[in-house]
Amino acid sequence: TAIATTIAGLRSKVGGDRILAVLEPRSNTMKLGVMKDQLPGSLAGADGVYCYTQGLGWDARTTLSPLGTKVRCEEDLEALVSALSAEARTGDHVLVMSNGGFGGIHAKLLERLAQPLQIAGRRAPIRLAGHPPDPSVRPAMTAEAAIPAWASQ
Repeated sequence: TAIATTIAGLRSKVGGDRILAVLEPRSNTMKLGVMKDQLPGSLAGADGVYCYTQGLGWDARTTLSPLGTKVRCEEDLEALVSALSAEARTGDHVLVMSNGGFGGIHAKLLERLAQPLQIAGRRAPIRLAGHPPDPSVRPAMTAEAAIPAWASQ
């Protein structure tokens, strides 16, 4: 699937660094669960998986349960951002996958991830590939935020 290909592509770029995959099953096909049985295998290459479950016609927790403890499902976007922000650490790569705006999650994550760094008097140069999205490319299929090594010093 495109999800597995995207994760594999990022993995080839970042090697053993942690990948935290964030998924919004937004298309009608995804909301109806047509491809749900392929999701655990498609997401297996990520070290952590965060799924936004609002409006789904299927149970994401049950479907993604083969991924074990590395999966977190949330129906509330703020809860998802909070959980991801609490888990993210220096050197992680956050991969956001959606075919839409995903409730402004890119800006919310950047703001949340930068907060502890601003307390320390520094602002993180977090990379967010594809944000704002290139208008010639399908919207926000992939985005990456990397937390710099100096952030934890």
